[in-house]
Amino acid sequence: MNLTAPFLLCCELGRVMLAQESGSIVNVASVAGLLGIADRAAYNASKHGLIGLTRTLAAEWGGRNVRVNAVCPAGSRPRWTNTTWEPERTPTPTSWAALPAQTTSRGPS
Repeated sequence: MNLTAPFLLCCELGRVMLAQESGSIVNVASVAGLLGIADRAAYNASKHGLIGLTRTLAAEWGGRNVRVNAVCPAGSRPRWTNTTWEPERTPTPTSWAALPAQTTSRGPS
């Protein structure tokens, strides 16, 4: 469902948007699709696939004035849960953005 439904929708909607040479698709992926989260193999795989689909369609359709993007929200833990949060096991967009291997610039000095 996390990958099949967006794929089918992109195919159908993309056909219309390409015909009118205008449109925008926004897929809802997840930080798990960028990093991987422990104990969530199927979910991670589907979100990695959705990000790959988004990148591929953006490359294929961008020149025809159809934009394809994805948002990657992070999960949140409700206040009422009793489990202990372990930040080292639960990456956040901020921690991902700060990983040295992922940065391409040090910014202004």
